Amino acid sequence: VMGLVKMLYDYDWAGAESAFKLALELSPSSADVCDHYGWLCWSTGRYDEAVELVRRARELDPLAHRSDVAAALLRAGRFEEAVTEARPSIAFDPTASPSPARPRRGS
Repeated sequence: VMGLVKMLYDYDWAGAESAFKLALELSPSSADVCDHYGWLCWSTGRYDEAVELVRRARELDPLAHRSDVAAALLRAGRFEEAVTEARPSIAFDPTASPSPARPRRGS
């Protein structure tokens, strides 16, 4: 939680990174920590690391972290991969609120 607070409210990227690293040391199988650390990485332009982290989050908890891989790929400019990743999430729950990774109808 501290990493998320430092990232979203304090804009303390270094502090957030330290908190996420500590959280992963203490709980390496936490899908939420992997996911939120991925958000920090894409926010700081470290897209490959972000994709790796959010993929790990999805492996750990596929229902809670369905769309973040597509979002990370979208932010990385890897649009075709993002569409491919987003399709299963949309098929799983077509009524879910749109995410930045969700392709438009007909895509």
